[in-house]
Amino acid sequence: MNGRVLLLPVGLKDGRPVLISEIPEAESGRNCGCVCPNCGGPLVAIQGPFQQPHFTHERVDCAYDARNATLVGLLEMAREILLLEKRIMLPGLEITDENEDEPPEEPGTMRGPVRRRRVAYPGIVSVTDAHFEREAGEPIPRLVVETGRGPVQVELLVRRQAAKSAQKASEYRGGGCAAIEIDLSRTTYPEILDRGSLRSLLVFNTVNKDWLHDDRRQEAERDLREAERSPSVDR
Repeated sequence: MNGRVLLLPVGLKDGRPVLISEIPEAESGRNCGCVCPNCGGPLVAIQGPFQQPHFTHERVDCAYDARNATLVGLLEMAREILLLEKRIMLPGLEITDENEDEPPEEPGTMRGPVRRRRVAYPGIVSVTDAHFEREAGEPIPRLVVETGRGPVQVELLVRRQAAKSAQKASEYRGGGCAAIEIDLSRTTYPEILDRGSLRSLLVFNTVNKDWLHDDRRQEAERDLREAERSPSVDR
């Protein structure tokens, strides 16, 4: 999310995720009845005309990590929205010749044409279930969405990192289910606090989505490499 300070926009109330913007003013402060989605500690709803509304922990000695709490809270919100919508728009998939960024072999020569192949277009698939999986030692649970094309792991990016996709994608190339990343790092805080905007970003938008792993990419990249190695035939 945009902003230097990562505020906590989501709490859990009666086991369900709730945005701070959905808390009535009469329930501000300790009366909100919310707990942290990450550590389970009691939250205080901070609201007012001169500050951004957000949750904070009631206990100052709570083992609290702002990024983890925000990420887990937004994953809880994503799970609820996807289960209600029963659909998600998956991004398209395109591969590019791996050599396109390499310089020409001889100075003064031009690089050959960049080879691209469209593997899949963006499309809506049905959602039948969404659940969390967490292995021992993992600070953040993994959201796995059961779709019409099989299980898809959904990751959220809330803070932009230098090595975003390349490093993350390599973690998924070893196997496992398909995985997408939904980028919320450029989303403004007011957009996060609006359930309608959040619904559009999570369900329908594809500009902010990218594949971290998809077997179709590996198969298409293998076919492209084989085509490059094959001798050309003059007609």
